[in-house]
Amino acid sequence: MEYVAAIDLPTVLRRMTTAARIRVACGLIRQLLDGLAHAHDLGVIHRDIKPRNILVSQQGGGLRAKLADFGLAKYFADAGLSRFSGENEIKNTLSYMAPEQIVSSGYATPKADLFSVAATLYTLISDAQIYDCSDSRISIDTILRNGPTPIQRHLPQASSELVQVLNGALAHDPNERFGSAAEMREALTQLSGS
Repeated sequence: MEYVAAIDLPTVLRRMTTAARIRVACGLIRQLLDGLAHAHDLGVIHRDIKPRNILVSQQGGGLRAKLADFGLAKYFADAGLSRFSGENEIKNTLSYMAPEQIVSSGYATPKADLFSVAATLYTLISDAQIYDCSDSRISIDTILRNGPTPIQRHLPQASSELVQVLNGALAHDPNERFGSAAEMREALTQLSGS
């Protein structure tokens, strides 16, 4: 496997102005979506996209993002079923999963990956997770009923275009999300200042 001299992205982003943080995070997510589009074209879904699984390195004066940890990746047709602990509580990894994937990973499609990408972008730009919880645990029922916290609560200066991209990708109904990684990438490219 390729070695990636990864930087501590959350620390780097915290040192930036809000505008720079959004611009850099959107740029990295566009790179991620390029790779994800390739995987989806091959019939593979990742199923575990989160900030920890994005390796960012400095290359040629810029930043380069690579999606890592394909340990849960599957072909769409054979995504399989999942089982979670009986606690009815989840931690950070599941807070990046699409609602349909939480119910059963057999429902995971490329649109579930796009939800996870949006949840990751949300965290990168706001330093918060998409669900409000005081102790980093949240019930599955809360996720399935309430949905994500609007980004404006954590980032009041978020542009309407950014809000629209996040809301579209984080829609509870997969049919209301972007149709593909390429479509989501294009929407991020259209953001002013990214």
